[in-house]
Amino acid sequence: MPLNPFRSAISLDAPHTDDWYQGRSVYGGLIFAQMAHAVKQYSSLPIRHLNIDICAPVLVGDCTIQVVNARKGVNSHFMYVALLQNEKVAAHGTVICGGARCSDFDIHQFIPPESTPPQSPPLPKNPMMPAFTQHFEYWPTIGSLPFSQSKDLRCGGWIRSRHDNLIDDEMILALLDAWWPSLILAIPKPRPMGTISFSVDISVTEPFEQTEPCLIENNSLEIQDGYSIERNMLWSADGRLLACAQQNVVIIR
Repeated sequence: MPLNPFRSAISLDAPHTDDWYQGRSVYGGLIFAQMAHAVKQYSSLPIRHLNIDICAPVLVGDCTIQVVNARKGVNSHFMYVALLQNEKVAAHGTVICGGARCSDFDIHQFIPPESTPPQSPPLPKNPMMPAFTQHFEYWPTIGSLPFSQSKDLRCGGWIRSRHDNLIDDEMILALLDAWWPSLILAIPKPRPMGTISFSVDISVTEPFEQTEPCLIENNSLEIQDGYSIERNMLWSADGRLLACAQQNVVIIR
């Protein structure tokens, strides 16, 4: 195992390994982090928005990420990005990078839920949890637990990488997708499911070190025809909103 498995994985210097699996695919957070990492090699402006569709499972082995310039201005940059495996598109989307505009009209409306940073140990590693979760620490403090058949589809808590204290675009994207979807609260037992689309707005653009965990809250806004529209919000330990995302989680069968 590399000294820092997360940073090694996002660099694409080595093929995917099965310790990053969720079901039969590499978990989405790592895919989003890899695509963001590739985009940052082409633009010096901070990532503001990323929209990714996952077309097929991303498997153990090599992959290629292609970045195509759509339009570049003085203070904005629009790009297409695609992840290919076996010469077929497995994920694709668009990214908007943009520089700062003004700071005299900042308003902070997304207040984190009432939740005290944890003093207790995180959840113990569990072989029943997806393989990728071994790289993160979890403290559930919001909502019900999975498979409780709860009608209140809201969950979350404190989460941290086991390997890395750097909070940057890649880590934000990884953490946003590392918690279980709130859809799981409504069902009585595990079922195959996965993200097919992920759209995120990132509000913190300067990387920083943080040893404390981040706070995440997931809400299912609508479930119909086997698709769950979910909102994911992530805050730093001191209450700064890091990112807000919406993803569509599909029940495969």
